[in-house]
Amino acid sequence: MDTLVSFSPINVYDANASASISTNLYGTLQFKGKLKAIRHTLRPTFSFGYSPKLLNSAAYDSIYTSSAPNAKRTQVSNIYREQFSRGQIRTKNAFTINYGFTNLFEAKYRGSRDTIDKKLKLLDNINVRGSYSIEADSFNWSPIYVSTNSLIFKKWTNVSFNAVFDPYGLDTNGVRNKELLWKKSRKTCPIR
Repeated sequence: MDTLVSFSPINVYDANASASISTNLYGTLQFKGKLKAIRHTLRPTFSFGYSPKLLNSAAYDSIYTSSAPNAKRTQVSNIYREQFSRGQIRTKNAFTINYGFTNLFEAKYRGSRDTIDKKLKLLDNINVRGSYSIEADSFNWSPIYVSTNSLIFKKWTNVSFNAVFDPYGLDTNGVRNKELLWKKSRKTCPIR
């Protein structure tokens, strides 16, 4: 039995579509005294992305597995061609919903010697973001990323904070469970 390999040029194809929507929401608490108000600005953002299944032929070679005149050609994966095809081969559709929430907290106050109100940013850019994959077999929810930063001491110091929350629990070996932690034990996401 002979094996004859035929090579073809590497062609890479990809396609995707996406759409997004965002808005601004405002809420204000009014006070009497030197502290006049605290305002919360919320900027929710949602985006939808779709990438169809495109089997990349560049990562496959056609081979004859027999020297008989009516021999069939069989497609086999070629790891070397996969590396040159620039990216992973998508063997199924990808449909993802991304979400993000940006929060801003400001205060309005008046000092004892002031005649007009002044604004002060309390917390700047508290960001919460993540995604949900509709087509995934498991682990549909991504980790939840939280970050914030704020300028303090009259803009001399910038303080930042980052955290990642995993919606899936860990088993006794430290491996992620496929079941959401909330469904399993009614607990919230731990910081990872």
